[in-house]
Amino acid sequence: MRLRIVGIFIGSFAGVGAAFAQAPTPSAQPAPMLERINRETQSLFESVKPGLVRVQLPVPKWLAQLNDTDNPLNKYQLDPQVREKLIAERTKMMSGQVESFITPSTQPNANGPATRPGGADAAEQRRWQMTLVQRPDGGFEFVAPNAAPIDAVVGAVVAPRSIGVIYDDAGHIVVPVYVEREAVDDQQPLLVTGLGGGATAARFVGSDRQTNLTVLKLDRAMGRAASFTGARPADGSLVMMLSSGGESGKLSVWTRGQQDRGLVVTVDGNVAGFAGFGQFLDAELAKPVIDQLIQNGRVRRATLGVLVTEAEAPDGRRAMHVDQVRPGSAADAAGLQEGDFILLLAGAPVDDLPNFAAAISSRDGMTHMQVQRNGRVIDVQVELRPK
Repeated sequence: MRLRIVGIFIGSFAGVGAAFAQAPTPSAQPAPMLERINRETQSLFESVKPGLVRVQLPVPKWLAQLNDTDNPLNKYQLDPQVREKLIAERTKMMSGQVESFITPSTQPNANGPATRPGGADAAEQRRWQMTLVQRPDGGFEFVAPNAAPIDAVVGAVVAPRSIGVIYDDAGHIVVPVYVEREAVDDQQPLLVTGLGGGATAARFVGSDRQTNLTVLKLDRAMGRAASFTGARPADGSLVMMLSSGGESGKLSVWTRGQQDRGLVVTVDGNVAGFAGFGQFLDAELAKPVIDQLIQNGRVRRATLGVLVTEAEAPDGRRAMHVDQVRPGSAADAAGLQEGDFILLLAGAPVDDLPNFAAAISSRDGMTHMQVQRNGRVIDVQVELRPK
């Protein structure tokens, strides 16, 4: 009996050994399908990269004024020496600079007390100024002054940035951030760097708060105009999502509710639009807004005369829910009612506020709207006149 059991164990171990011996070994060549996807992704990014830039954004003036108002240095009468010290400390904090005290190693000296290499007193502590900077991935690291100029390092990493798209051959670029005209100093243009290389300055052209878009114009040519002809991807489509700062990207399955903030590019290399916190601004709908900003510096948008919120219609579609209709407005004259769900405007889906604002910006005259009311879909004609 004992020999039989031992034999079973031996047989079992032999089977395991055979299984390990038959296990596939890692291949020196990557999987063909993954390699193909890798090449296609590289090709897609390389086709889009010449039309993309990074823009160093200005600090909003209202925020700077608020900081100055609440700054204790301006609110209280301080001793001049104390004030000078606080200003110095504040400057260090704003720039990310900290001081580190380093005690160097010592070695015996036959002619006197122990010294460190170089002959200085071992008791002396040498002060080294380092710069603490935040990387794009959220981590922090120290940078020594001799690694790069402190101002250059801090300015390149800490200053707020946004991805931008080259819109036309005239050098206009579109930034998916609302920049106040007052925040841009004409004497100090914004710095723009191309994802494909190169740098230049850009000057403010115009911005639109409702669609969260700003148009700038490059001082000199850079890259080439992107294909700004895309539309909202179909649910389940594969898209390339480029982060709002342009530091990273990923392939993603489009589900319409992405919380990522950044640029959406379709697999054919077209800019589909800008995503942000569950909203999406269609590139096709955004073009009339951009064109008006280029021509006039602002958007002449018609007033519909309703208060709306993003909501889900009874049939499950995303739409604009009419919360209030202003008496005497274009919406009132067209017969819109509180509780209606606006599904389409001039044939375009308007399922979030940016798209709704963009769709209205291009309309002048009688405009068709599709509305859901009490479970029924009805057609409405409304007269829109830009102001």
